[in-house]
Amino acid sequence: MAEEGVESEELAEFSDGVIVRCRHRRESDAIILTILPHRTARGTNIDEKTWKLLPETQKGEWKIAARLSG
Repeated sequence: MAEEGVESEELAEFSDGVIVRCRHRRESDAIILTILPHRTARGTNIDEKTWKLLPETQKGEWKIAARLSG
């Protein structure tokens, strides 16, 4: 995980097998995740989208708290 406020670029894989570039940064206890524009396996163009993720402490996972753009 990147330092707070420092943006990092990674790859994300969706269930349809498409791999896309994404950026994330920590803000306090949250992660701000941006999925860059891409095309699904069926050919649908998807615009850039950004979400705020918060930890789901009971499961040890991250949960979408808000959609910020897109």
